[in-house]
Amino acid sequence: MLDNEHEPDDKKKSGVANMDTLNNIKLSCTVTCIAKRNQGKSFCVQSLVYNWLKSGRLKSHNIILFSSTSATNGEYDWLPPENRRYGYDETLLKQVIQWQKRRILLLQKKARTANVKVTMPGILLIIDDVLTSSGKNNHVFSPTLKYLFCQSRHFYISIIFCSQLAKVIASPTIKSQSDYILISQLSAEQLKAVYSVTSG
Repeated sequence: MLDNEHEPDDKKKSGVANMDTLNNIKLSCTVTCIAKRNQGKSFCVQSLVYNWLKSGRLKSHNIILFSSTSATNGEYDWLPPENRRYGYDETLLKQVIQWQKRRILLLQKKARTANVKVTMPGILLIIDDVLTSSGKNNHVFSPTLKYLFCQSRHFYISIIFCSQLAKVIASPTIKSQSDYILISQLSAEQLKAVYSVTSG
């Protein structure tokens, strides 16, 4: 999906949408954002999340950021320091998932016992530019991230995943489990690669 507020209505209906669409997407969701460096991925995402906060959409959510660049650009300074991790931490991510699973299952059990409705607390995970082309940092293919993309909605976890590498969309897990795919300023070869794996 391309973010372009100047597209005609028929384009918007066919899957191309503007920021209003993103501001109102249903949580829990998975959003994959792919663009070359210096194209504003982090700025777009932090603006979107900040708008969600201001509108009250995240009032029952914890926000956790994994980012390789936020320490230097200050784009997420409005997040408390304890919510920001500089780089990717597989162990911490596993702990967050397990904590959220236990929390949701316990609340669901209490709600059934008391026969009442309970607002389930959510988590928003922002995973921003932690993936590189080197094998040791190729986190997108880790079992934890694959599990997260496939099962997160069941435990009220939303994911925003940003990468400079167009090839990440070739992962069957990313392709099939992304509710929204945002692309910007990719080369013709990269766009062809994205189209080839998302058109079927």
